[in-house]
Amino acid sequence: MWVFGFGSLMWDNWETKYNGTKIDRAILKDFRRSFNKSSLVNWGSRSNRCPTLGLEPEEGSECMGAAFKFQDELRDEILTMLRKREGTSFELKELNITLPDSTEVSAITPVNRHDAKTYIGKITLENRAEMAKEAKGKDGLCIDYIKNIRQRLIALSIDDPNVEKFYDLLINSTEPDNFIDYYHLEQYLFETVSTRFRKEKRLKAFDFFCIIIWKANRAKSKVAERLLRGNHKTIESAVIDLTTAIAKKTSDKERMALLINDWGFRLPMASAILTVLYPERYTVYDIRVCDSIDDFHKIQNKKFESLWEGYQDFLKTVEKKVSKELTLRDKDRWLWGQSFAEQLQTDIKANFNKGTNRK
Repeated sequence: MWVFGFGSLMWDNWETKYNGTKIDRAILKDFRRSFNKSSLVNWGSRSNRCPTLGLEPEEGSECMGAAFKFQDELRDEILTMLRKREGTSFELKELNITLPDSTEVSAITPVNRHDAKTYIGKITLENRAEMAKEAKGKDGLCIDYIKNIRQRLIALSIDDPNVEKFYDLLINSTEPDNFIDYYHLEQYLFETVSTRFRKEKRLKAFDFFCIIIWKANRAKSKVAERLLRGNHKTIESAVIDLTTAIAKKTSDKERMALLINDWGFRLPMASAILTVLYPERYTVYDIRVCDSIDDFHKIQNKKFESLWEGYQDFLKTVEKKVSKELTLRDKDRWLWGQSFAEQLQTDIKANFNKGTNRK
């Protein structure tokens, strides 16, 4: 038997209990993801409902998810588990899905019932975004639920336009001109700036320099000088041209080459820029992470081809070094935090003797 998952079924390893096989990037045709089911307990309440993930039938649409294969004799047991997990507002339908090798199979798919009281798909997206802003349940804030769904999909290299559209509405409706955003700069970059770049295929100078300041505040003047070395009269026009060019590149290597070879950025800053713009494809080349890995300290000093090969090895090592089920970005944070903690412990033991400092 086969099961198709489009939400949490994709990433919580439930299939291992039944010795199932997971196949990513399966396609369910004529359906799309939609935050069209209200949560009244876990992420919302009766007075403030949270829009959670469901399916919406739409001819010509596609929903990319995961297919799970199990032994047929486990069918009844798995169906019982799915009914209990998904609840009465979902029904389990046999729908055709397409596997990555183009094979079509019939898969059990949880589809939320549109005749259930929890169905909110007829409410406008804008109003659902307003609902999400206020909702909170026993598991936390509705906004955090939606952010987690998006981050999980990005980590699986799934760019779902319906999720991105709703997320964009949510961000715009909850954080207009909110100066607190800039206090939590990394959060602003990965939740707002990254989304804006995906949508507009460019950045303006303000958001671009938020990245520069986040990576190395002291570098902002030199970066500005570098941007103005060409024919650009303003930093704004230079940033728009640069980020537009990044968006037009079709490979990870071409984007990095553009920043390093054409615009003169060093690897630490180039990797920081690309990590914000493509968090599922790059990670920040940082001295603290090199310290945690105990390698790769000198790759930025090599010619581009060797530098790129070294960066690819660096990225793979970051992926493998942290065995936890984290996104690439969180693995980077984990290693940075490990280096920070170890250095601070060393400094405290040495009474902050200058001879023990890394820098």
